[in-house]
Amino acid sequence: MYVPKEFRESNFNQLIAEMKKNSFGILLSNNDETKIEATQLPFIIQVAQENLMMITHLAKPNLQSKTMNGKDCLIIFPVPHAYVSASWYEEKNTVSTWNYAAIHAYGKVTTIENKDEMRQIGLKTSDYFEKGQSKPWKYEDHTEFGEKLLSGIV
Repeated sequence: MYVPKEFRESNFNQLIAEMKKNSFGILLSNNDETKIEATQLPFIIQVAQENLMMITHLAKPNLQSKTMNGKDCLIIFPVPHAYVSASWYEEKNTVSTWNYAAIHAYGKVTTIENKDEMRQIGLKTSDYFEKGQSKPWKYEDHTEFGEKLLSGIV
């Protein structure tokens, strides 16, 4: 994505904070036929010693889940945007534009199919996104149902 230098954010901590605040991203990867696949997903953003990990899960029937392991990917985190009308400016010879921001995160996909690791991801995901709910959904209260679902995701 072209980003003029005056709009480029290079503060790692600020980028992480924005990704956490807007953690529903678009995962893009090439399939084996070099077609681009995209899936919108919730991500858990983790940083350990300046290494960034983005954790999510896909349904196994999703074709992207079958071809992305070990491949380069792009995750786009869209953030708020708005139309800016030229009619709002006092000066002449202006044009309308779009004010927006997005974070592009590049990396490699590691597909996990181990049931114990997937369970941990499920627990992390529900804990992460349920925090702040008055009555948070807990995996532990739905263990039998949750265990059935684990075989359908990567």
